This record gives sequence, C-alpha cells and structure tokens, in this order.
Amino acid sequence: MTIQMRNAVLLLLIFFSAGNKMFAQAGKSSYVCKDVVGNYYNKWSLVNDVKSLKLPAQNGSMKLPKAYNVFVVSSSQLDKHLAELRTKGGTLQLPVPDADNKDGFDCAIFKMENSGTMSAELNAKYPQLVSLKGTSTQNKNNTIRYDYDGTSQKISIIWNGINYLYTPYKSKNKTYYLVFKKTDAISTSRPKNY
Repeated sequence: MTIQMRNAVLLLLIFFSAGNKMFAQAGKSSYVCKDVVGNYYNKWSLVNDVKSLKLPAQNGSMKLPKAYNVFVVSSSQLDKHLAELRTKGGTLQLPVPDADNKDGFDCAIFKMENSGTMSAELNAKYPQLVSLKGTSTQNKNNTIRYDYDGTSQKISIIWNGINYLYTPYKSKNKTYYLVFKKTDAISTSRPKNY
C-alpha cells in the first residue's frame, strides 16, 4: 500500500469515527450536529470566529443578546421531513449546550410530535407552517418547542433546567442562528413564538 493510499484510508477512518462531529479545515466553523435521514439533512455548524461576521447590533426589534453562539444551518428536504414529523412523529437532532465538550455543544436527539397548536384545517391550508413539541431521548425533563415558517427555524429548548432560544438573525442577505439563554435576551420585545 502506498503512503498516499494509507493516508487516505486513515483520513476516512477518522472521518467515519467522528460520528456527528466533523470539523471544518478553515477553523471558521465546526459541524456540531448533523441530522440525516435519506435525502433530508439539517446541518448546524458552529461559527468559531463570531467577530468576523460583524453582525449588526439590532435586527428588527431584536438586539444581540448579552451572550450567544452563532450557527450556520444548511438543509435539504427540511419541509418534507418536518411535514412527516407533524403527521407521524419521529426524531430530530439538534445541538445543545454541553460544558464538557470543547466547542460547548453536543448533538441531542429529540422525540417529536405535532404540538397541536394548529387545527387540521389550518395545517392543510398552510402546509409550510410546522409547530412541533418533543422531549430528549436521554432525559424527558429536557423539552423542545420547534416552529418552522417555511424559511426559518425558531426553537426553544429547556435543557438541564435552562431555557435556550435558537433564533434566526439576518445579516448581509444571510441567515444565522443565534443560540442563547432566554435570560440573556435584551430585545425591546420578546422573540416571536416564545
């Protein structure tokens, strides 16, 4: 076996043994959580150099929280997967705070179901709107509320007794997701849906 071939095999072994954690070469972001089922995926990449984004201090009525982390999310077939979760239930993986992890986050699995906030008639009329609720598969005291409007995800997770918000924040035609403790919000009004 040549050295190049041995190195390629070694890299593949490292890649596949990493599980949900894959780290980007540039050091700008690292994949903390990657939810994949068939053609569906929802990848949450933690931005390591938040200052380089130069986020505006305010986005609409929402101001940047006192403390927060920033994620970039890429998705495929998200609408279809969420519609299935709304009708049949299932699981969803998302990053959650983890002080023991060097990045401060780990990936958790939530058992999801329809939240029941929309009637069947409204669900049929607005299929792009999805409202789910769920619990962690590891600890039923860790809960989630998940809303999707066809373009952005709005999430509230109670993790180990602390309420974390996952809120879209637009800057320069790009949507970032701020993850922060609800108590760190300094907006003039509460983020919608929470």
